[in-house]
Amino acid sequence: MHIVIKKFLLLDALQLSIVPQKNIIPILSNVLLEASNNILTIVSTDLDVSVKCKIEVEGIIDGSIILPFKKLLDIIREMPEDDIIIKEKDNYYVSITSGKSFFSIAGLSSINYPIVHDIKGDYCFSILSSVLKKMIKKNCFCCSHRGYSSGVKWWMFKC
Repeated sequence: MHIVIKKFLLLDALQLSIVPQKNIIPILSNVLLEASNNILTIVSTDLDVSVKCKIEVEGIIDGSIILPFKKLLDIIREMPEDDIIIKEKDNYYVSITSGKSFFSIAGLSSINYPIVHDIKGDYCFSILSSVLKKMIKKNCFCCSHRGYSSGVKWWMFKC
């Protein structure tokens, strides 16, 4: 894999990622990067909720790799505002460069990451993030702080 991406795009996508606080399964503390046809897909999951973020990049070589989320996020935050070059080396090592900054981190084979399926069919819809945020704020009082009844269930009805 070899891609060139703007820092703000990569940083925004990484900040949307879901990484569990408690590492019951170590692979979940990582994110999956997949580059194909000038599109970078960043996948993260805690096995209950999954996020796939697609970004247009300058793809030179397609590929995929798993990288440690926290380390990757810290590196990207400290990079200058130039374009970021992510290049896979031998044995799943990745070099991340931007301007005069250079980092090398170890990754894992993408085969090891849990499969996150796309949602297709009648249950798909689009909503503005501001509207969703307002809906959650109006319903967050329903969430229990006790472990046995946490969360809010959402139902979609046709009108």
